Amino acid sequence: MAGGIFCLFFPSPCRICTSPLEHAGRLPVCRSCLEAASRPPHAPACVRCGRARDVSNRDSDPAAQGCNYCRAYPPNYDSAASALGYSGTAREIILLLKFQKVRTAAQWLARQMAPLVPAGVDFITAVPLGRKRCRSRGFNQSELIARSLGRHAGLPYRNVLQRRRETWAQAGLERDKRRHNVENAFRAHPAEANGRRILLLDDVLTTGATVNACAEVLKRAGAIAVHVITATRADLELHGLGINSTSEPSGALATPSGL
Repeated sequence: MAGGIFCLFFPSPCRICTSPLEHAGRLPVCRSCLEAASRPPHAPACVRCGRARDVSNRDSDPAAQGCNYCRAYPPNYDSAASALGYSGTAREIILLLKFQKVRTAAQWLARQMAPLVPAGVDFITAVPLGRKRCRSRGFNQSELIARSLGRHAGLPYRNVLQRRRETWAQAGLERDKRRHNVENAFRAHPAEANGRRILLLDDVLTTGATVNACAEVLKRAGAIAVHVITATRADLELHGLGINSTSEPSGALATPSGL
C-alpha cells in the first residue's frame, strides 16, 4: 500500500514501456512487462544442449539421445536449460542490467532460473567477462545473476574460470566464427574444478560457443560434469516463431556480446 501511495505522489515510468509504475519496487519495471517477460519459451527443449526441438520430425521425441543439432555438434557440457526466450521484454530486462546498470534485474532473472537448477551440483560459476568490458561496464552481469541464483538455490559461488585473452563480440558472427573467436580464450583452476559437478551460468546463449569453450576447459581441469543454465536463449524464441532450431539466427536479431 505504501508503495502505491509513493508512486501516486512521485510517479516514475516503467523502464521498458514507460507506463507509470503503480507500485514502488527495486526493479523499475511494471507488472505487465514482468508478466510478459516471465513466459517460458514456446517449444520443448533438448535436455542435452538446451536448444528447441523440431516438433515436425523425430527431434520431437523426448526419449531421443540429444536433438538433431547436438548430434551434429556434440557439446562439451552435459545439459543445458534456459528460463526465457531472448525476445521482447525479457530481452529488454537483460539490456537494462547490462547497459543501464539496473542491477536488481539480476535478482529477478535469478528467480526465473531457480526452478531449473539441477540436483547434485557442487557450486555455481559464471562465464567470465573480458577485463576491458568489465572495466567499462563496472561488473560482470552473469556473475551478478549467478551469485543471486546461488543464494536462491543454496549453492556457493566460485570464480573458477578466467579469460586468457580478450575476444571479439560474438554478435553478428556465424557459428564457426563464434567457435573460433572463443577458442583457447579461457582457463580453469584445477584445484576448484577437479572432481566437481559445476553449474555454469551465462546471461544469454545463442549457438553455445562460449559455454562450450568454458565447459571444455572445466572438463580438462577435472570437472566430473558441467551443467549450463542461462537466463535466456535466442534460438528458443526463434523456434517459437517457426524457424528451424538447427539454423543460425539471422543478422536482424540483436544478440549481446560474449555469447
